[in-house]
Amino acid sequence: MKVNPYIVATAAMMPLCGWAGPCATLFGHHNCIEWSSTSETYMHECSCGKCPAGTIPRGTSKETNKYAQYNGIQYTLHSGCAVECSCANNPDTSKRGGSCIAKSNDMSVPDYSTCSATPAGAQLCNTTTNKCNGTSITIAGQIYCEMSGQTCNLPFAATSMLASPYCSNGAAAPQGGVSCLVAACKSNSVPNPTHSACICNAGYYMDHDVYECKPCPSPMPPATTGVLGAERIAECYIPARTPIKDTSGTYEYTSNCSYTE
Repeated sequence: MKVNPYIVATAAMMPLCGWAGPCATLFGHHNCIEWSSTSETYMHECSCGKCPAGTIPRGTSKETNKYAQYNGIQYTLHSGCAVECSCANNPDTSKRGGSCIAKSNDMSVPDYSTCSATPAGAQLCNTTTNKCNGTSITIAGQIYCEMSGQTCNLPFAATSMLASPYCSNGAAAPQGGVSCLVAACKSNSVPNPTHSACICNAGYYMDHDVYECKPCPSPMPPATTGVLGAERIAECYIPARTPIKDTSGTYEYTSNCSYTE
């Protein structure tokens, strides 16, 4: 493990450790407020560094398989900001079964096109007239009740459960859009927006050798990822404007400085 040589400068010097790349031009805004220049500079990847309220940075195979060329350099879309998508919230009440994700070209909008027919007689769970009898999880405002006596396994999940957003007499109905959901995660990680897997907390990255979230290295000053879901140490960085002192005085990083593997 190593860190790129520290680049420090006074305010009069030009930034050397990052630059505003063409991510939004190549891939669209993806609901991202601020693109991370660290990944663009060193990894030729576009990662969202700041998401609006109600969304969470998401990097999945769907996003990471997107490539584009800019000035002869290939870029990969690593993450954007995705809203949670539940078929239980589909405006088309006849299709509230199955599962859905955010739209690939604008992850601030749910894509209900994959939702299936609403199970006959199914009623959505709520907190008043159709309560869950046992454990529940709320996704995008919809309550999902645990299916009694049934469990399932998910990668990197401390616990998981089979659940449905539909209830019958206060219990989840087996025919109502059953899904295997993350109920709790290992240390230093949290469920992703759809509760389909666990992702690392900000300041941690996934160590795939042991499949655990490890903290970013802690030199002086310490590094962070800034957002949830880092998949490797290269997403750790020393934030811009972080001060550092030595015998000659006080300096600061002019832009984010990333780690290399």
